[in-house]
Amino acid sequence: MGKIIVLTLIFLAGCSHELSNEEKAERVVNNFLRVHGKYEPIKFESFDSSYTSLSKNEDYNLILSTIASYHDSSLKYAGNDNQKADSFYALSTQLHRQRDSIEKSFHPESNGWLIIHSFKLDGQTWQDTFFIDPGFTKVIGVKGT
Repeated sequence: MGKIIVLTLIFLAGCSHELSNEEKAERVVNNFLRVHGKYEPIKFESFDSSYTSLSKNEDYNLILSTIASYHDSSLKYAGNDNQKADSFYALSTQLHRQRDSIEKSFHPESNGWLIIHSFKLDGQTWQDTFFIDPGFTKVIGVKGT
């Protein structure tokens, strides 16, 4: 009787399978898409870590757009009103230093996972990149590819 219990425990231990991170990501995406229509998976690919990006930083993007605006204004007034042109150029130079400082101090940080998935939803074929939270509990973003 003892041997049967031991063999049963060994069998059950061998059958238990912890999901890999990629399998967890696939499960989250499948669950997400099932509630959005008639869903048919085709394939998953390119599973990887996701990191913060400087291009998503609002302060950084505001500085870039302001630099471009000041540059355009400087060119607009060059030759007609050099004092104004120089003023815009000086403001632009200050913002260049701020931009450089942000770029030097930026260090990407992990913010979850991403996986590319091809699928059909309501009969239409899609391929999207899904961004998943670090704990594999939900889809936090979708980007068409």
